[in-house]
Amino acid sequence: MTHLATVVRGKLYTHRDSIPRHQLAFRKDIFAVIIDPGLLRRQEEWKDDECMILERAQQAKIPKGCQLMDEEERQELIEQLHQTKAEKEQEMQRLPIRNDTMRARTKRQELEEVLSKIDDHLELLSKPKVYIPIRH
Repeated sequence: MTHLATVVRGKLYTHRDSIPRHQLAFRKDIFAVIIDPGLLRRQEEWKDDECMILERAQQAKIPKGCQLMDEEERQELIEQLHQTKAEKEQEMQRLPIRNDTMRARTKRQELEEVLSKIDDHLELLSKPKVYIPIRH
């Protein structure tokens, strides 16, 4: 069984009812085309094949032993890190300005190290794709 399709202004309509009535008048840019159902089926198969090829290409980009981090999980981690960073910055502001004591110096040093690690993690998570090791 063959299908009748109509081309109007370069657009292919497979059902005659979907063509607007004002475009059904006899014009030079409207003509009927007979489409083989096998061709329609093959076109769908080609689209499926293209999707599979793209999916395989994306899978090939992922390093072995890793998986792509979910967007929700990534956003949640970023939010947690921002909260932790704000807390540590407040804690650092509460320290005395003068670092006369050994305790104050070590505490400031520890906070600076934690803040630099948080910044590093935020930089990693800000990338569009984040790969994490697969958990067994």
